[in-house]
Amino acid sequence: MNFSHLIAELRTKEYEILKKCEDIFKPDMCELTLIETFDIPIDFTLNNCIKCKRNIQENEEMYYCYKCKEKYCTKCVINNFNDPKNKGLKQFIDPKHNLLFFKTRNVEHFKNIEKFKLGNDSFANCKDETKLGNHSMLCNGCGQLNNYIKPRFLCLSCKPGIKQDDGFADYCIDCIGHMSNNDKEGKRMQNEESDLFNQESRFFYEDKTKIKHDHSTHVYLMIALEYKISTNPYYDF
Repeated sequence: MNFSHLIAELRTKEYEILKKCEDIFKPDMCELTLIETFDIPIDFTLNNCIKCKRNIQENEEMYYCYKCKEKYCTKCVINNFNDPKNKGLKQFIDPKHNLLFFKTRNVEHFKNIEKFKLGNDSFANCKDETKLGNHSMLCNGCGQLNNYIKPRFLCLSCKPGIKQDDGFADYCIDCIGHMSNNDKEGKRMQNEESDLFNQESRFFYEDKTKIKHDHSTHVYLMIALEYKISTNPYYDF
């Protein structure tokens, strides 16, 4: 039996204790992995959109740049994306950073996020926009290949633990819209049970408990475009 542990950044002492235990067992019985996590700083005292200055209501979704500490309402983000005058990176309201997307106002949902899920804003470092394009991912909502140039939404609070070979929990922009509207298709996605959506299993990352996907409690990273010349563009964002 393989016991694989996820130890958060603040659990260094626990990691050291378990590391001593690891020496007692054979390597195939106990494996420890220290994973760097991050508490995303966010303050919900003021929730004004940086563009239109409108106050974003508590029951509304929003976009957030945790690096610039700027919030955007969904209307400004969508209008900017759909504006025919905007091409390439200009379609994105913040052409330098991947933004967070969420409805929750619970700061606990922004804690212990694995750093590798936050990426490096690789697309923003690309000098040649012809090297940017569609995302090579299968949507966990509709099951289709996201083969058009639209954002990819990576669920930061899904699949806690190490970087796994089967990838992240990803959604295309259409499925995010279904869940946001809570329409028939959106309800179907949220009622399906899967071990992908386990947010509580932050110690044993191999916990396969199946739960439903409550869209309102999850935090997503909206990845603008894929950096095609990367050695592994799916993981390099």
